[in-house]
Amino acid sequence: MRVAGSFPLRSLRTRIIVVVMVVVVSTTVSMLIDEQRALVMATTKAQEESARNLVNAVTLSVGSQYASIRFHERASLDKRKAMLRSALSLAMSQVTAAYELTKSKKLGEAQAKARAMTALRRMRYDHGVGYFWINSAERPTPRMVMHALIPELEGKLLDAPRFNCALGRNENLFRAMVDVCSKKGAGYVDYLWPKPTRDGRTARQPKLSYVRLFRPWGWIVGTGLYIDDIERDKRKRVDAVVQELRESFSRIKVAQTGYMFLFTGKLKMLIHPSHVGADYRTLPNPDTGNPVLLDLKAASQSPRRKLEYVFDKPPTHKGQFRFRKVAFVQHFEPLDWYIASSVYLDEMERPIKALRTRIMILGAVLLFASLLLSLWLSRNLAQPLMHLSRAARKIQGAGGTRSSVPVSGTVETRELGLVLNEMIG
Repeated sequence: MRVAGSFPLRSLRTRIIVVVMVVVVSTTVSMLIDEQRALVMATTKAQEESARNLVNAVTLSVGSQYASIRFHERASLDKRKAMLRSALSLAMSQVTAAYELTKSKKLGEAQAKARAMTALRRMRYDHGVGYFWINSAERPTPRMVMHALIPELEGKLLDAPRFNCALGRNENLFRAMVDVCSKKGAGYVDYLWPKPTRDGRTARQPKLSYVRLFRPWGWIVGTGLYIDDIERDKRKRVDAVVQELRESFSRIKVAQTGYMFLFTGKLKMLIHPSHVGADYRTLPNPDTGNPVLLDLKAASQSPRRKLEYVFDKPPTHKGQFRFRKVAFVQHFEPLDWYIASSVYLDEMERPIKALRTRIMILGAVLLFASLLLSLWLSRNLAQPLMHLSRAARKIQGAGGTRSSVPVSGTVETRELGLVLNEMIG
């Protein structure tokens, strides 16, 4: 017979089950949510750091190789400079010797100058490519005094537009020579100039000249060497670096189909698994409407050096620009290269989803285990009380004996059984 007004939640067993389940469920769910959030953040951060570290490692490698290229370039340039100084010293000895003849009254100044110019006109070095010239130190525009290869310039003002080729900023070549000699007496000037060949002269080539002021006559004596071979060697070495990176990038996979690529500040794609040689100048980023490479350039200057955008997914979805991805970009300023590592967001989220599934399964297992624990606990706590309750009913009906009162369960229920037995006693 149930006690009047009884309700399922009033039973001890039900209350134990409910309380245990509420505590376990709330604790487990809150712990799982916190752990899932922490694990998702840690996984995402680890994946992003991996992509960033990959870009940083490639950038450091490029920097190391570029330093080697620059070292070789400087060493070659230093050899040319030493050759120029040596050659010009021989030429200046001829000019000085002719000037000394005027001091000893053996020659007049006009004859001495003619002798010096004749000597310099005949001098050659570096397999006949190296020659000498003399221009005046007049300002604002000097005149050509003697030129071994272009005698038609002699006596003319050197203000033609074709002479605006010095120092990489289209400065007048001969004014630059006057400037450097007026400051230091001698110096180097780099510029572009036609190169003599057996068939005439080539188009303008990079050249480096060394000039020195001969103050008694107001002459600037100069000689130069072409450095186009140094430039060619540098380009070959840079091309070799690109080829090496191309082979390395082909072996690198970011997640499943992510990849690395390389483009220049002029938006020329140097390395890409499927778009090499394509014109990216007009390829838009659907999110912003800007050319995607311009957005990537801008991202390289941001603190996170990261850009999310929409792109295709070669080879299975080539040309279908609907897949969200994230790229990490680093700018290598000496070569104006942008080195990037990209990964598709769905592939980045795939391990996170798998992690969430494992966490949910673990949570379900924990909840099932807690349910079994609560059932076992409620049974062990409530069953002795139920036995005592039945024994009390028998005693109430005068049908109970001392031996019918169980003494079992916890310390409390055992003491209650003993007390009931004594009361019957």
